[in-house]
Amino acid sequence: MASKFILASLLGLAVAQTTTTINIPWIGGDAMDNPMLKMNAAIISANPSATTISLACIPDEDCGLFPAETLVVGPSTYNIDMSDPNTDFTATMDCVIAASAVCKETAGGSEANFPGSSTTTYDAESVATYALTVTAGAEKLSAKVTGSLASVTSVASSGTASGTASGTVSGTVSGTRSVSQSGSAPSATHTGAAAGNAIMGGGFLGVAAGLLGGLLL
Repeated sequence: MASKFILASLLGLAVAQTTTTINIPWIGGDAMDNPMLKMNAAIISANPSATTISLACIPDEDCGLFPAETLVVGPSTYNIDMSDPNTDFTATMDCVIAASAVCKETAGGSEANFPGSSTTTYDAESVATYALTVTAGAEKLSAKVTGSLASVTSVASSGTASGTASGTVSGTVSGTRSVSQSGSAPSATHTGAAAGNAIMGGGFLGVAAGLLGGLLL
């Protein structure tokens, strides 16, 4: 009897032959305007403390990303680094996830239009979830996932957001995510790739959709 796996993370994994997608909650996102349609992801590493993802435009598309953009998701933190190695430009977004996401956004270097830093608080209404195609490293997402059913309880603006995932060894793992406006303080249980709370994403990503927080070019 095939044993069941859980990817205890809001990075919902769906495997179909050689195609893998992950559903990424996105700070400041707009469900009607998906910036990830023109992006691919490579999983650099995945473990209970952090999942690291490299983002890039799909071939022959200008999706607005910088040459190097790295997203790191953990149980209660979110970080994106979009510093450009080819110019005098650095930019990061660091979020602490509790009852809401408190994000410090910084930009620096001679190429930054508005160097400096700002702090923004995002609630559940500022989160959208997008599917992102994984082109490399998908096996790292489930390499350490063990056990049977588990769940992740994550934050929302005044309550909780929950996500669960389940599947079989035949190669399908699916995830769901929901947000409610009432509930208790956040908690998380995870055994595989880093559990990510519902408030995370890319409000400060350098994408053409304009999610730059006014700090970047």
